Amino acid sequence: MLRLLLITALLWGANAAAANQDPLPGASPGTAMLGSASKFLRVDQAYPLRVELRDAEVLVRWDIAPGYYLYRERIAFELGTGSGGEPLAVTLPAGEAHEDAYLGATEVYRDALAVAVPLPRPGPLLLAVKSQGCADAGLCYPPRTRVFAIDPAAGSVSETE
Repeated sequence: MLRLLLITALLWGANAAAANQDPLPGASPGTAMLGSASKFLRVDQAYPLRVELRDAEVLVRWDIAPGYYLYRERIAFELGTGSGGEPLAVTLPAGEAHEDAYLGATEVYRDALAVAVPLPRPGPLLLAVKSQGCADAGLCYPPRTRVFAIDPAAGSVSETE
């Protein structure tokens, strides 16, 4: 019994120490990973995102780094800041079949993904873009929300803080 308690205490201590270390410099807190942090890209390098205004829609494009992917089911668009905003019905293209350790059978996107998001009304608005992805080598990034201010009359798109 004493041996079991000692092993449990050692494992708990190792987990507590690991939880206090920055697993990936520049990564968001809560990032889970396996392997060395030096071989992983920061989230903004793994999934560069561009948003462009085109007539009555916005083109959202991810350029996904080699060895990384985005989950299809974790991509969403909302009007507002992303915390309780109005969900937008957007048709996503079919993804690549993927067997995930956490999600099971799912679809993912690799290389690039471009999605046309129709603007539901004229005038300035906020568009929240939600996504989540992983690296093939074992790092899964936490869900991410980026918010863009869109003004069709001015023809402008800018990311908000």
